[in-house]
Amino acid sequence: SRDLDSDNNGIYDLIESGVSNPSSLDSDNNGTIDDNGSADSNGLADAIESTPDSGTVNYNGGVPADTDGDGLADYLDLDADNDGIFDLIEVGGSDNNGDGMMDGYTDTNGDGADDRIATRVVIEDINNNGLPDYLESERKEIQTGLNGVGGCSVASRSASLDPVLPLLLLFSILMLTGGNIRKVLFGRGRS
Repeated sequence: SRDLDSDNNGIYDLIESGVSNPSSLDSDNNGTIDDNGSADSNGLADAIESTPDSGTVNYNGGVPADTDGDGLADYLDLDADNDGIFDLIEVGGSDNNGDGMMDGYTDTNGDGADDRIATRVVIEDINNNGLPDYLESERKEIQTGLNGVGGCSVASRSASLDPVLPLLLLFSILMLTGGNIRKVLFGRGRS
């Protein structure tokens, strides 16, 4: 039996392998390359080999991806971009015990992956740059302020500050001091 998610971070190994378009190889999102009769005697699908039956993959220089260059291939690395945030969290999974692996692991069908991967984990690219968020080392943080919907937004550190935020801060201070602007600005109240 094969393990479809070797590090149990909720992302199939096929996705973490470094192949450029995994969904073109796995249209049913079950973590395996679709069987279209193209696997030869070596067991590799021709679609990922440099030439049929060569045994050499045609992506990422023939080796599994190692995004952060730490010597641990992404399919085994719980934080593939080394940004301090587990990949599981970056794809919307839960990690209540902080180990970087899916909580409540269940593999009833024996395919080597948690049964919830296909329905629970979403590979996102918030900034639409073509790189999944779990592979971007730029940390995401929550910025508060009115920014369209809901009053908060998640953005990168390079994003500009919402111009409404300082006004909200000033308004909050005024409300807490009973509207006494002299107290806010100069530290003393009315005489």
